[in-house]
Amino acid sequence: ECARMNTLLKALRATLVELKLGLEGALNMSEKLELLMDSLSQSQVPEAWTRFAYPSLKSLALWFADMLKRAEQLFDWSLDWTLPKSLWIAGLFNPQSFLTAVMQTTARTKGLALNSMVVHTEVTKLLPEEALDPPLEGAYIHGFFLEGARWDTRSSRLADSHPKELHPPLPVVHAKALVHSEVNGICLCSSTLRTYHHLTPAL
Repeated sequence: ECARMNTLLKALRATLVELKLGLEGALNMSEKLELLMDSLSQSQVPEAWTRFAYPSLKSLALWFADMLKRAEQLFDWSLDWTLPKSLWIAGLFNPQSFLTAVMQTTARTKGLALNSMVVHTEVTKLLPEEALDPPLEGAYIHGFFLEGARWDTRSSRLADSHPKELHPPLPVVHAKALVHSEVNGICLCSSTLRTYHHLTPAL
C-alpha cells in the first residue's frame, strides 16, 4: 500500500513540476502537458494520475482531498506498524489484501490452514473515533456506506433510511477470521468486499 501511494505521489509531483516549467517557458508544452492542463482546468483527475490511483468517480478537488486522507492514514500506520484502532478500509488500494492478511495472521497464530479460513464480519455499535484499541482478534474496519437503508445501532439491524439521507455510514465493523466449521448458520459477507461498493461515494 505504501509503495503504491508513493508511486502516485511521485507521479503527481513530477507532472506538476513539468507543467510549472512549461507554463514558465522553461520546457516545451507537450501534448501530455496540454492534456494535464486541460484536465485540471476542467476539475477532472488527469489520466496521468488515474493510471497509478484507485477507482474513483470524484471530481478533482474531492479526489485530491480523499487522496490526502489516504496518504495520511498510511503515514500514521507506518510510524510504528501497529494495527490501527479502526482501519479506514476504503482508503486502501487493495482492501481485499488486508482481509487476507487478517486470515493469514489468525491461521499462523492458531496453526491452521489458510484455505480453511473465511472472513466473518460483525457490525458493532462503535463510531471510528470511539474505537480506543484494536480488537484482540481480527481488526476493526470502517468506511462502509448503505444505500436505501440505514443501520439501527439500537436493534443492530437494518432499518428504513431517514428522509434525504442517501448514503448513511455503517458503524465500525469487526472483521475476524473463522474456520469453515465455525460458521454454520452465519451469513458471511466477505465476498462483497471484492467489489468497490464500499468506497466513499462520489459527491
